[in-house]
Amino acid sequence: MTQTAAIRLLNAATATGDGAVFNLAFPQLAAAVQMEVTGSPSRVVASLLALLDGGTWDTICLLDTNEGYLSGEIVNLFPTPVRQVKANVGTLTGGTNPTVSFYFTSRG
Repeated sequence: MTQTAAIRLLNAATATGDGAVFNLAFPQLAAAVQMEVTGSPSRVVASLLALLDGGTWDTICLLDTNEGYLSGEIVNLFPTPVRQVKANVGTLTGGTNPTVSFYFTSRG
């Protein structure tokens, strides 16, 4: 049985920190993420975190605008069987009222 998930992990976040945790019914084997940034911040660093072993949040993907990530760019992830995901904004500096939205889609 396959399951497709399409989740907005962050909705116009204005501060650093973790977003809500989302549970997936089945382990997801293929996934992609996308981050949208508004307000022209000078730097945004956000990551996708997942539970692989049930106790430790691991970074699966890190998106950094100073390392070439462009707002709206879709990043494909390698197959990773995860059951829970969340997004984290580690850096959000500069700009005028900057916001970060973070999307996750997968197929298990």
